[in-house]
Amino acid sequence: MIIHEINMDLQFRGVAPVIDAVQGDSLSRSIKINLFSAGQPWEMPDGASAALRYRKTDGKGGIYSN
Repeated sequence: MIIHEINMDLQFRGVAPVIDAVQGDSLSRSIKINLFSAGQPWEMPDGASAALRYRKTDGKGGIYSN
């Protein structure tokens, strides 16, 4: 399994990080996102949900949610 780890600061305004993953590849991939707010570790409150928006290089994209 390949795990891509990303550090995301909720105060950051800019270009999102890029993850290289070949569509249809036989390897399994996971993304681990560490959240920060103004440089300090931040965790989602209990009972909260999240959504992750993505865009592929062909311009298509979608949303993953929990």
